[in-house]
Amino acid sequence: MPTSRLVLWDIDHTLIQTGGVGSEVFQTAFKAATGRDLENVPDPTGKLEPALFAAACVENGIQVTAAVFEAFAEAQEQEYRSRAADLGQRGRVLPGVRELLTALGETPGVVQTVLSGNTLRSGRAKLELFGLDRWLDYSCAVGGEDADTRPGLVAVAWNRAQMAHGHRYTAADTVVVGDTPADVEAALRNGCRLVAVATGTTTAEKLAEAGARMVLPDFADQRRALEAILRS
Repeated sequence: MPTSRLVLWDIDHTLIQTGGVGSEVFQTAFKAATGRDLENVPDPTGKLEPALFAAACVENGIQVTAAVFEAFAEAQEQEYRSRAADLGQRGRVLPGVRELLTALGETPGVVQTVLSGNTLRSGRAKLELFGLDRWLDYSCAVGGEDADTRPGLVAVAWNRAQMAHGHRYTAADTVVVGDTPADVEAALRNGCRLVAVATGTTTAEKLAEAGARMVLPDFADQRRALEAILRS
């Protein structure tokens, strides 16, 4: 068993699914920030939120500015919180996730946090609404606003984890867990271990083609998932 392990969790389609609420929230927040309906919707898979918002602006003929994105991010978080009941009815925590987070939380030396394309505020809102925040250390979480690329988020997570826990984490004791080729790239580019899960829109075969050596169908098999994340 490792003496230390930093587990970097993606959120959407790895821990939870929003049942379409996420797309609706994005559209509502987009209109609140820009004054325009979102007519052309870019593919969100694996994108960081600022890049997704920028792509949406470009496709809809809107100038992208920092102020407009900040207005969008604020509206997005508020919309998630105002639609808590709807998200609870239509969304869900994916199979085995609560049990796995609990087991890892009870494992000495393991720090679990977030490495997500969501903004930190919207990611946290969703995790709180599903009651998953209790296991995730937000003092070292990173979101889509923290770097220009997903691989760049890993170094930010290391710096924040060291400040929070006084331990210098490296690739050797870091595991990225996610469901897209972008998560695979983030792990491989930084030399981290990777556990990919085929609970999103990317098949297990496509994740393997992207470079994932360990691909799980989901986290229902807790023993297998724990072994995948904790093995040295």
